[in-house]
Formats: sequence, structure tokens, C-alpha cells
Amino acid sequence: LAYPPELDLSPYIKKVPEEFLQYESLLTQFGVKKTLSDKEIGEILHGIKQRIDCRCPPHGDSTELKVSIAILDWMRKNEKLLKDSTPVPVMAQNQNFTLQSLSKTVFCDISAEGLDDLKQDNEEFYVIHEEVLPLTARWLKVPFLSTRILKPQFIQAEQASFGIEQCGQSEPITQRIKNILKEYDEESDIFKELLQNAEDAGATTCKFLLDFRKHRDSPETLFDDGMSLCNGPCLWIFNNELFSQEDWKNIVKVGSASKENKVKMIGKFGLGFNAVYHVSDIPSILSGNTLLILDPNVTHLEKHIISKGNPGIKLDPFQERLYKRFPGQFKSYKGIFDCDLSARNSKKAYNGTLIKLPFRTLEEAKKSEISSKVYDEKRIQSFKNNLTDNSETHLLFLKRIKSLSLQIVPENASTPPQDDQIQTPLKISREIMTSFAVSNDKLLQEIKSTLRNDIAYNNIVDVNRAHIVKIVQEHSERSLTQYWLLYSCFGTQDSLQMYQKRTDQEHVFSYPIGGVAVPLYKEAKPNTWSPDESLIGQAFCFLPLSIETGLPVHVNGTFAVTSNRKSLWEKGVKSDWNKALLKDAVTSAYITTLLELKKMAQNGHLQNYSFYAFWPNREKACKAFLPLVESFYSAVAQKGNGKSLDLFSNGHNWCSMDKVRFLNPKIEKNQSIGDIAMKVFLSLGASYSCVVSLPTWVRDSFIYCGFKQMIEQKTIDWPEFYSIVFKNLSAVDTGIRNLLVLNAIDLNDPAVDDLLKSYPCIPTQKCQKLQFIKRLVNPSGKVACLYELEEGRFLEGTANDFLSPKRIQRLSDLGMLSDRLPLKDIIERAGKISSVWQKNESKCCKLLQCLMESMKDSSEDVNSLDWLTL
Repeated sequence: LAYPPELDLSPYIKKVPEEFLQYESLLTQFGVKKTLSDKEIGEILHGIKQRIDCRCPPHGDSTELKVSIAILDWMRKNEKLLKDSTPVPVMAQNQNFTLQSLSKTVFCDISAEGLDDLKQDNEEFYVIHEEVLPLTARWLKVPFLSTRILKPQFIQAEQASFGIEQCGQSEPITQRIKNILKEYDEESDIFKELLQNAEDAGATTCKFLLDFRKHRDSPETLFDDGMSLCNGPCLWIFNNELFSQEDWKNIVKVGSASKENKVKMIGKFGLGFNAVYHVSDIPSILSGNTLLILDPNVTHLEKHIISKGNPGIKLDPFQERLYKRFPGQFKSYKGIFDCDLSARNSKKAYNGTLIKLPFRTLEEAKKSEISSKVYDEKRIQSFKNNLTDNSETHLLFLKRIKSLSLQIVPENASTPPQDDQIQTPLKISREIMTSFAVSNDKLLQEIKSTLRNDIAYNNIVDVNRAHIVKIVQEHSERSLTQYWLLYSCFGTQDSLQMYQKRTDQEHVFSYPIGGVAVPLYKEAKPNTWSPDESLIGQAFCFLPLSIETGLPVHVNGTFAVTSNRKSLWEKGVKSDWNKALLKDAVTSAYITTLLELKKMAQNGHLQNYSFYAFWPNREKACKAFLPLVESFYSAVAQKGNGKSLDLFSNGHNWCSMDKVRFLNPKIEKNQSIGDIAMKVFLSLGASYSCVVSLPTWVRDSFIYCGFKQMIEQKTIDWPEFYSIVFKNLSAVDTGIRNLLVLNAIDLNDPAVDDLLKSYPCIPTQKCQKLQFIKRLVNPSGKVACLYELEEGRFLEGTANDFLSPKRIQRLSDLGMLSDRLPLKDIIERAGKISSVWQKNESKCCKLLQCLMESMKDSSEDVNSLDWLTL
């Protein structure tokens, strides 16, 4: 009675004329169908196929073609279910057509000669008829001929030794990547992440190459027309290690913790590789005999990707037929880090890993759901500078990678590029200059004991040895050589307990590893170094983080880092881990490194070294690293690892907090004797060998960490200083001695004044011995006439030292005889009158006059028994 809506079957099945439709009830009773069911419409295609198959040759006519295409279009519009066995129109010889099962069809997107490639797979394929609408062909999921060449079997491609597998990140891709890029908002992170992946893979070298060539190959030579958008400038990354099967699985996971359970790996749990989408929409990875191409936007490999949830393809690029059919796709690989995908490569595998990141073009950016950032020449140059300008420490804490380089292939270079066309603006190498056993026996015993059941730890960090590492950066404009003392160890306290108590339900922490790098200068004398105190300390999680520590050394650790690597976690269990790591593993590494520096200084291998040169300054340390500062000063003050730490030095001797004494900062800063105070102690022998100069910032750091009372008890103030000085005054050089005594006079300190009066410490004229102040006579005083020069009582000096008016007044206040005499001294002088009279009567008269005046000045003391003597 009627055809299904929008389906004209008149060439194949007749329907009742409209004028007879008024008899619909009667006709249906006679068996006339109201319309055709979906099943019956499908059977029409099978019926047409059966009729065609009975012919010789088995070709259909134009009416059958028209009906078949109409049925398929109707099925598409009404979203009817199809089976793989559904007959569809395909091309036959001499522009004829026939019907074949849907499962045997391909859409001819390249030369039909590609069908010859499929014959070697012993499978039968037919090209869907050209009059079938492309829209209908896509709905039918008819694979492209190029896809069939790449992937001979849809389901078994994984097991096949060739072909292409649907691959890629299997979750809502573009938005997830876009969110990750917001966290990784710095392009420089890309270099670090790729270097990190190479380190985790076990590679010893990592190379970057900026390729500015533009390949303009015919779209037919590419996997997809969309691939022509990404055949321009790109970044190549090479490392000399192969991808494992697990690597292939993990690399396509967006933001999942693919390395979370791999305690030997430094990777930040699967987020890192996605940083490449900053610069590219279609990264690819070649390793061994596998090539993976990721296309999250599905704009470059649209005809090969069925599901946008799995936007990627994986194939064996060493198939000869692929290289033959898609030469333009592989052209850019020629000669890049010895890559050869042609049939000439008998190994049929690439020895290493080669990543290609085509820079995002303007056309790509317009369509991209990931990023709108276009990489033109200016931005690529800026991107390059991120590596060349900030790469000198990238290899510092890495264990495996020994070299890093950046090369450039200019736009006009050939394919493959010739050696003389490749520029190398940056090369970095890492070399261990020397290694030596560390002397922190207590720590080593503790590590060995606590990790005795974990045999893997020895392969991760060598806790028994420290290394002096040489890092050479060869830049196109300059060359820089740096030397570092490195030491790393495991935590043995809280961080180790957190690591050992981990469960599947909790956050899984890596080994509690801490390390320290101290910058050194190499001296001309062999095996001799000096400290570089200009460093602005940075935090590392094996690679440099964008975190300044405020410390004078670089600090490395298995820190819990925010996903953008810009800060340490400051809340929750991850924050607890970071604090434990700093107070435990990092502090132990810090202390051990300083002990090695001490040993180098003692052996003469480290020159111009102050013991505090690399100590942390609490005022400068950033908040996140204050736990390290507190733990450090606690260890120094209270026996780190249960052992007294001989980390204090005065340039001659080393001692621990048990024996050390500090000069009061006021003494060291004193303008008169600050520079000589320490020299005095060093000259006094073994009894005072542990007196040390302690900078104010070190003192303040101890006090901040709770050791104020201890520091005060260890501090030598002015009275104690002069008590030691006066007891040993005879051992002090004359010039220094006089400076010390003059300063004591100037201090006007009661306790020091008592010491001045208690020891003979003042030089006098015509006398080699020092005099007590109470026996001094002011040469300009009224009573000076009562004394002879030979008696050694007259104060010696000039107006610039002892004889300055101010000091004469101070000495007079302390007991020096000047304008009056005490009764005892009057009696003593009176006893000498007779002898003077015999020699010089005139002089004797003057002496008597002076004595009388002195007696007059003392007349108020009428009760003194000395009057009876007089």
C-alpha cells in the first residue's frame, strides 16, 4: 500500500495506485501489506545480491544500483541497525557494480593500486561504489583504504606483526589536557618532563632538535589529509632507551598515576608528558618497531580514528608497504638521530626513542580544543631560550643521563639534513670527577640497619660515597664549567616510617631520599677546591623545581610536589611527608656533606673555607624549608645521629658544640680589637683552641631553633674575654696587648675595670715590666715630682693612646696617682726625703712642699692610723 517514508522502491516493488487506496481494508484482507518492515527492506538487498550473483558476469544494472543506494541512505537517516553481512554496492570491472558484504568494503581515499597491498594479507576487499554518499559511507563505518593498508585486522591488530591499532588517551581528552596545561603553564617544563621520562627509562643521553624545515608532500602520501598541517617546523626529542610495553600503556593515560607505584622513578605520576600539548596538537613517539601518533582533537587522523575517546593510532612503521604507500609521512624522519624507516634498515627497529612534536600552526590553533597558542618563528625562538638559558643544573641530581644537547636544522636544510647543516647551540655533560667514602659512620650504620630487608635501595642511591661532579655547558656564545659536591642518602626516622607503613589505600610515597649539592671552584692546584658562596639555592625533585629555598645549597628529595612542580604540598599527609623528608633524609645528607667539606679542609683540598659558609640562614630560608633549618641546628646542637658533630672551626681546629666557645658579637664587631680578638685566642695554645667566631645570623638561627640558653652559656663576653687575656698577657704581642688594654680602659665596664685593677697590664717608662694601675703615676700630674723615672712608675704612651686626656682620666679614676696621694703613698714618699736632701736640698724642698699639699688634701681622713706613722 505504501513505501516507508522517504524511501522510493518503485523500481523494485510496485505499490497499489492511489485511486485504489480507498479499498485499503479489503486489500489488506486479501494479503496486501501496508508497508515493508525493516527486516524485509534489508532482505531486498540480499535479494538483489542473489540475482546479481547468478549472472555472468555478476554485474548489476542501474536500477538495482539506485534501489540499493536509496535503501542505504534511508537506513542512515532512520538509524537502522546493520550487520556486517549487509550487501552494499561496490565497484566492479569496467565501471560496473555488484553487491558485497559490508565487512569486505573499503572507501578509496588513495590510489586504487593500494588494493594490491591488501592481497598479500589473503583477504578479499572491494571499493564501495563511488555513488554511495561519503556521509552514508561514514555511517556504515566503511574503513578507508589507507586504514586497511595500515591495519589489516580490526580486532587482531594488537597481535599482528604489522598494522595499526586504535590507541590514545581513553577519557574525555581535550578538556582534561586543557586543564593540565593550566597547571603546566610554563613552556620550559616540557624540556624537564621529557628529560625526566628519559631518566626513568634508563637512558644515558637526551637530545633535542629544533627542525625548521617545511615538508610539502602530496596529501596522498600522508596517512590523512589533515597530517599536511603538521609537516612543518617541529621539535624532536631523542633518548637512547626503548619503550617498554608498560610505557606504551602509561603514555596514553591523561593525569593518571602511572608511576605512582614505581618508587625508582622520578616522574610526576603521568602528568608530565601531557605538557607537550603546550606546543603541539599531534605528538608522536617512535621506539623499537612501534610508532604512536596521538591526535586528541581528531583533526589530523580523522578518517582513521573511530572513537574520539581513543584518539590515537599505533603501528609498525617498518612495514615496507607503509613506507611505499605513505612516503611523505615518513620523509621528515630521514636522518634524524640516525633514524631510517626505509627497507634498507635490516634491523626493522629503531634503537632508542624518538619523539616528534610538530609546532602548532595558526590553522591548527583555530580548530584546537586544547590550546589556541600559535608557535610561529618568534615564539619558537623564545621556547628554545627556555632550554638554553636555564639548563645548567638539569643533570645535577640525575643518576643515569650523562649528556644533554640542543641542535637546530634550518629551514633550507636538505632531507635528510647534512652534518654541516646541523647547528649545535647547546651541549651539557655531567662527569663524576672523584668519589670518596663518607665518614658519617653512625648514619651509614643506621641506614643499613633500617633498610636491611630492602635489597633494592643500594641500586637507587649510593649512600656510602660522595661525589664531586663536573657539569660543562657549551653554549654557542659561552662555555660554563661548574663543580659540585653531591651526597644523597635515605631517611631513617619519620620519613622511613611513613614509607614503610604505606598501604594501597593510602598515598604511596617513594623512597625517602634526600640530597645536597654544594657549589665549588676548582683551584689551579690539583685536587684543590674553594667554596662558591654566591649560590641561590633551589629545590629539586631530581630535576630542578621552580622553587627557591633561600638556602646556600641545592636540595634534592622525593618531595610531594604539586602537579605543576611549582611548590611543595603544604597540607595533609603529603605535607607531613615533605616535613619528615626535610627533617630526616635531607638533614642527614646536609650534615654528611658538611662533614665531608670539613674533611677536605683538614686535608688541604678545600681552601678559604669558613665552617658556616653553607649553613642555612633562618632569616633567608623560605617557609616550606624551615623544618630543615630547625632540624639542622638541632642536629648540630644536640648530636646529630647520636654523635657529636665537629662542625665548628676557627680556621685551625674543629670541635663540636660540647667544646666550642663563641666570642660575643660585640667583641667581634668592636672597631678597636674586633679583627684581632680571635687571633689572640689562637695564639694562646690548646686551652683556647675551640674558641670560634660565630656570625650573628648563625647565632640568631640557633636562638630561633630554641637554643638561646645554650648559645648564651657558650658565649664569651667582655669580662670573660679579658679574664683570659689578662691571665695570658705575657704571651701576647706588645702591639696587640696595648690595643687590648686600651680597649678595656675605653669600655668603662665595671667587671672589666675590676680586672684592669687586678692585673699588671699598663706599660711604664724606663721599665720592661707592666705595672698595676694603682702604682701608676701620671707624668703630668702634681705628684709626678715625688717620683724618679727609673722607678718605672710613670705612664708610658702618647696623646693617641695611653696619654690621651680621656684615658688619663679613666686611669686616674681606676687608681693611677695624678694630683694627690693616699696617706700610705705619702708615708712611702716621706721615707725617701732624707736621701734626697743629701743629694739636692733644693729639690728636697719642692718634694716637701708637694708632700705637705698632699697631706692637706688628706686631712679630712683624721681617723687614719697613718697619721701616727707620719
